[in-house]
Amino acid sequence: MKTNFSSLQGLCLALVCLVLWSCQPNEPTKTVENQPLPDLINPPIPEMVAEFHEKEFQIEKGLTWTFSNGTRIKIPADALVDKEGNPLKGKASLQFRDYHDAVDVFLSGIPMGYDDGKGEKGNMETAGMFELRAKVNGKDAFMKQGEKMDIRLASDVGDIGYNSYYLNEETRQWEYLEANEAKVNTQKVNLKKTVNELRPERVFPLDRKYFALDYHALLDEYFNNKRKDFDDGLMKDQLGKYGLAWLDAQSWDGVVYNGQKQPASLMVWKKLTKTAIPSWVQNGTCEFFNTGGNKYEMKIMNKDETDSTLIKVELVMPVSYLFKLPPEEWANNYQAAFAKFKKEENRMKLMSDFTRSLEAQEFGIYNYDRIMKEDEALILAANFDFKTQFDKNISQPDVYYIPSSERALVKYPEYQWNDFPLMPDDKGLLFSLLPGNKVAVYAQPKYSKIDFDKLRKQETPTYDFEMVTVLNDIKSPADLKKALLN
Repeated sequence: MKTNFSSLQGLCLALVCLVLWSCQPNEPTKTVENQPLPDLINPPIPEMVAEFHEKEFQIEKGLTWTFSNGTRIKIPADALVDKEGNPLKGKASLQFRDYHDAVDVFLSGIPMGYDDGKGEKGNMETAGMFELRAKVNGKDAFMKQGEKMDIRLASDVGDIGYNSYYLNEETRQWEYLEANEAKVNTQKVNLKKTVNELRPERVFPLDRKYFALDYHALLDEYFNNKRKDFDDGLMKDQLGKYGLAWLDAQSWDGVVYNGQKQPASLMVWKKLTKTAIPSWVQNGTCEFFNTGGNKYEMKIMNKDETDSTLIKVELVMPVSYLFKLPPEEWANNYQAAFAKFKKEENRMKLMSDFTRSLEAQEFGIYNYDRIMKEDEALILAANFDFKTQFDKNISQPDVYYIPSSERALVKYPEYQWNDFPLMPDDKGLLFSLLPGNKVAVYAQPKYSKIDFDKLRKQETPTYDFEMVTVLNDIKSPADLKKALLN
């Protein structure tokens, strides 16, 4: 049989090409696993991420850094190394920021889902979260092996059942550290005692609760029984500067002040009850009955002794003591005392009621959390109407749930809406961040009126959520907290 040379030549060429192709190095197959992972931390509004507090310190000396709210961070001396483990010397910069409520968590972009791979999983409810970093010459510094930082975080949550966790940024998972217990912030307790001691006993000028009995007795005390010439109008104006009123009534009783008996008519009194002093007291008389300490019951009788009433009062000081200083000096003393009191009171208000502590071996993000209880959630198909048109190439905005505690944030992307876990929470709230930094919510009173019993009876429950835009342009975290938190 005669062979066609051109056909044979073509076959040989194809075989050569096949051999050469098989000898080429294999190109890696591009799979989902080979694609870059999305960032672990995704702030929804990058410009509103909380700024770090920064503190420079000498590495050889270590650092104790205390904040006004009760947070304290201790870094041991000579505890920093570079990424190769070489000891660092000189100056370092410690960076710290904390998060305490759902809005803080939302703006941080830090994931709050937990899964230990052993069956324990869910969404975290925080009692306080913080991020701690160290830099030397602009590069990350690390803790030397075996060294630990002592961190005490201010917290407003004293409940039990919380644990401490560390966010492993390599495994992209929260790691359980240990059970955590809140402790009372003793700094605040001690400062509260100081504030109470600094609180001025009385305002100045005296308010309408303070009074004396007899106008003429006041004149005698003011002029030290030497009032020959005086202007009645000017005198009453001067008494007005002290803020002292009088009843134009008399008393012949004696009362005890600082262990000595003195005339009741020469004392400054403070009315303790809301009962008004009757107008018929003028030219009447008063009797005083001690009820303990400087507290008295004052019986007021009219001129004819045909009517009477009882008023609870407190003995403040002798009138002569009040007149020792001019009104201007009393005012200056009060203002100075009040300013000192307010300064310490404001400092106390910044302090949290509790603290939560841990020893940390690494810089990074830590959290005091417990796993939210979501057993009662009703699974339904959710439809969200945002009352706005979206670009067809852009997916619907994520929906977030904030429970009544206001310390948890659960994210629900669009692909989860067909199996949406709705919590029976009268004070719960759903919200979304819309394009243009707008915020739409489904909150009270609508949320509290959802008929869960009726929905549970449905074979395939469905619910339509009409979201209402409550914020057209977020300017600051404070704007968002005002719109979302109670």
